[in-house]
Amino acid sequence: MRSSLSRRLLQLALLPAFVFALIMVAYFALTTVERANLNFQAQVDTLTTSTLPAMESGLLYFDEEYLRRTSQVLLNAPFVRAAKVLDAAGNPIVEQGAQLSLPLLSGPPGEVHRLIQDTWIRVEIPIRATVLRHQLPEGYPDLLGWLVVDYSINDVQLENYRLITLGAVVAVAGLVLIWLLALRLIRPIVQPFHQTIDTLRAIKDGHYSERVALETSGELRRLGEGVNAMADSLQHAQRDMQQSVDQATQDLHQTLEALEIQNIQLGNARRQAQEASEAKTQFLANMSHEIRTPLNGVLGFARLLAKTDLDTRQKDYLQTIQRSSESLLTIINDILDFLKLESGKLELEQRPMHLRDVIEDVMDLLGPLAQDKDLELVTLVYEDVPLRAFGDPLRLRQVLTNLVGNAIKFTTAGHVAVRLMLEQATEQTMHLRFSVSDTGPGMSREQQNRLFSAFSQADASTSRRFGGTGLGLVICQRLIEQMHGHIGVESVQGEGSTFWFTLDLDIDHQAIAAQPADTLLAGSHVLVLEPHELSRTVLGHRLEQWGMVVHDLTVLSDEQALSASEQRPRLAILTCDAQHPDRLRRAAQQCQRHGIPIVLLTRHNEIRAELNDIAPLVDVHSAKPIRYSRLYAICTELLGRALPELNTETPPANNQPRILVVDDNATNRKLLTALLGDYGITPSEAEDGAQAMACISQQSFDLVFMDIQMPVMDGITATKEIRRHERPDEHLPVIALTAHALPEEEERLRHSGFDDYITKPIDEAQLLNAVFQWTGVELVPLTAPPTLDAGPAVGSAPSMSVSTATDKTVRAAKSPDESGPVDITLALRRAGNKPDLARDMFQGLLEQIQADRTELAQLHADKARSALLDRVHALHGLTRYCGVPVLEQAVRELEVNLKNTQCSEVPAALNRVLEAMAEVEWWSTHRDWQPFFASS
Repeated sequence: MRSSLSRRLLQLALLPAFVFALIMVAYFALTTVERANLNFQAQVDTLTTSTLPAMESGLLYFDEEYLRRTSQVLLNAPFVRAAKVLDAAGNPIVEQGAQLSLPLLSGPPGEVHRLIQDTWIRVEIPIRATVLRHQLPEGYPDLLGWLVVDYSINDVQLENYRLITLGAVVAVAGLVLIWLLALRLIRPIVQPFHQTIDTLRAIKDGHYSERVALETSGELRRLGEGVNAMADSLQHAQRDMQQSVDQATQDLHQTLEALEIQNIQLGNARRQAQEASEAKTQFLANMSHEIRTPLNGVLGFARLLAKTDLDTRQKDYLQTIQRSSESLLTIINDILDFLKLESGKLELEQRPMHLRDVIEDVMDLLGPLAQDKDLELVTLVYEDVPLRAFGDPLRLRQVLTNLVGNAIKFTTAGHVAVRLMLEQATEQTMHLRFSVSDTGPGMSREQQNRLFSAFSQADASTSRRFGGTGLGLVICQRLIEQMHGHIGVESVQGEGSTFWFTLDLDIDHQAIAAQPADTLLAGSHVLVLEPHELSRTVLGHRLEQWGMVVHDLTVLSDEQALSASEQRPRLAILTCDAQHPDRLRRAAQQCQRHGIPIVLLTRHNEIRAELNDIAPLVDVHSAKPIRYSRLYAICTELLGRALPELNTETPPANNQPRILVVDDNATNRKLLTALLGDYGITPSEAEDGAQAMACISQQSFDLVFMDIQMPVMDGITATKEIRRHERPDEHLPVIALTAHALPEEEERLRHSGFDDYITKPIDEAQLLNAVFQWTGVELVPLTAPPTLDAGPAVGSAPSMSVSTATDKTVRAAKSPDESGPVDITLALRRAGNKPDLARDMFQGLLEQIQADRTELAQLHADKARSALLDRVHALHGLTRYCGVPVLEQAVRELEVNLKNTQCSEVPAALNRVLEAMAEVEWWSTHRDWQPFFASS
């Protein structure tokens, strides 16, 4: 800044002087040079013309010597280089000085000629007879000769250069003088600016006490005063700001201290909340197990009670107990699923599945519920949908069950339809849309907005008609989102609702390629009587897919249908019609007269007395909704065709599944063998994972029940080995047998390769459900128990009932020993109401107690925690089947504490186990317990 200002002022001072000096030097140089040239020319002319009279006389008299002397006079001049005298013809007479061999210059004769070069000038002057003309004869020419003189101009040029240099020096000296004078004059002007700039820079750096010295006057003084005033204002503002900053800093320190204290409190609260959440999850998981155990007992004994003779009021009470128990079980399952989804511990599987089978499983399960409300359940699977895909069938089935269940619950009349359609497909994946439509009351926009919120329902009033926790749709939404899909609802109040969700699934091309074409029924004529329009459309579409020719008895008379084609119908599919029973009866009689096989489709709640006159005419009786594969098998069998191997997930129902039971506890194996034996199944047995692998390598199985903790090879390792040796086109279902159903353990089991798990104690209904779900076989007891009606319909869901206990067993269950360390009622129930099995398991427990009492204490003293955990786990599995609730609870707590390596409650828990074992031993030695387990 300083150099810039000084430079500008100097430029303003020197630039005019420099321009003026330059002009003056130029003018002076030009004038001097011009004057010098004129002087030189005048000298040349004077000198030349002065010798012409002498030259005239010399030439007239041809006096060469005279001419020479005259030429020498010219050479004596300082700037003459050479002189030459020529005759009139141009021939040289006298030559003096530097001789130039140049011809005469061309030009008009008799005139002066000049030639100017860089360093010399040649002048050619004619010599005429002027002075002595009168002495010449008449007619003598005037031109006597030529005088040629060469003049040097070096001296003239040097003089010009000297003059120009002198002018330049004078100009430079003047400029220097002006520059020095300008510096002297600029300093008083620049110095206040520099001081002002330094002051402003100091103020900028925070030195607000700096001031400009006011030593000048005029504008510079006013500038300094303005800068000083600004510095005063900034100093006051800085002082105020510093005070504010100090106050704010103090307040901030106090706030930070408060925040730090609050963060510590929040951290403690968060840690406590996490611990509480984990404890809540653990508690709910444990409570679910503890609640399910008595609840399964309630359901089991309710089913047993249903098989006895009851009056109408008792039946009504019993149905209320069953419905309430099932609702409670559903609520428990929903809460556990919601907890797993909230904690992010729910993992999805990717395994082969048949989409139609998944939907039909849901329809089979909920069919009786819909039929109780006189609703029609319909499944529409579009033809272009690839039915073989990879996904999680269990979770997909859970979503559909919830949506269909809600539709049934809120619909009072009409139908519920499940549709599956293909929206988009690539070579490897497909985009599917599932929808569940009903003819219920519909919902308003406000109700729709509340649907997918936890613990919220469309009708949130205290007087709402329908129950539930409000978790079902939230669980569905979370499951669909975890499958990377979308879920939504479309509803118009008064016109029904449609819940839909979309999924992207990988196509199982290998399974689709292996599926045979449905060509065995092509060309066969079939009569169809279905009063419900949508169900009739779906049934006709199914039959037409197989190439059959359908004749609709709903719009045609019997005779018209029988004569509609040249080929007589070979099969009739009739549905019970409560509105027009006579039409059904006439159609059945017409078919019987013409020898047409009849398939009768009924609801589970149809009154059997109304069908007594039709039953003898029916060839096959099946419940609605009928499965796709079941209908195909019936049609093929009745038409006398060879039934091909159906490429579905379920094997034929007439083949018993091959089951392998793997458990190191002989009592547990004995219980499973006994339960399955009632249904005609003799399972293979293995004591550990290594024996199980050997059995699987020697023969094929349809299902494996696998214990977790076993010697030699545990269940997790064995399952991983099974999965590692499986071929891509094979999958052996493996179900874990575990005493705990905690979320983290469930996810660990599924991640290890298990398909499902069953919690101990094993309930008979739970066992039958697992066999049906993973093999598709409906287990039927060898001796059918008495029922309230004529028995379940063909093709219905498997019965969940258990064997009826004998009178002696019931009397034993009512013994007064239930409050002691042994509960006979519980022992019988967990043994499947088999007294002999219950007695053997209790005897095995007593032997195990005698062997373990001293060994458990010794293992704890030796700090052999792993060996102690194995023995406690084996004892825990045994206590769950022997009706010893106090010992069972104590052993369970000890096992949980042993699994928690940081737990310090092991000694106290072990003492409680030893005390409970002593109480059981004392009870067995002081009571005659054998009659309690006497079989009939």
